[in-house]
Amino acid sequence: MLAFAVEEKTKNKQSRRLVPVHRTLLAVGLQDRIALLRKNGADRLFPDWFRDGQAMMQRAEGKKRAVNQPYSQFIPRWFNRTYLPKLGIHDQNKVFHSLRHTLKTALKLAGVPKSVRDEIAGQDDRSAGAGYEHETSLTVLRDALDKVEFDLPAQGNK
Repeated sequence: MLAFAVEEKTKNKQSRRLVPVHRTLLAVGLQDRIALLRKNGADRLFPDWFRDGQAMMQRAEGKKRAVNQPYSQFIPRWFNRTYLPKLGIHDQNKVFHSLRHTLKTALKLAGVPKSVRDEIAGQDDRSAGAGYEHETSLTVLRDALDKVEFDLPAQGNK
């Protein structure tokens, strides 16, 4: 089963996780993109983002500033300022984090338990009982994600 490994510098322990790849991404050729990236020597799905995050940390070190989460700073900014306008989306309520809200709402409407929704999204359940629960299997996470349908534009509209 193909999964995203969310690692590197993350906000907290819960942010580091494996998330199964949704079947829609497989259907539109994610595995082909991965094969091409590997052929070109890349070891990240978004090598430009990784490179830019590393550069941001180096610049900050030179200025004696700490940048603990470079990716959470520049990726949302790029998405909001560059990508959304390119798509013609100018609604100030539609931002990078809308993706998480939309996914969590869709999972809830599909009947996925809160603990599984939180694990997929990398969020922490701070309830007393949560300490007794441990990782959910990738199969359960994949099955939960597969309850959600995504409408993607036709391939020619990239």
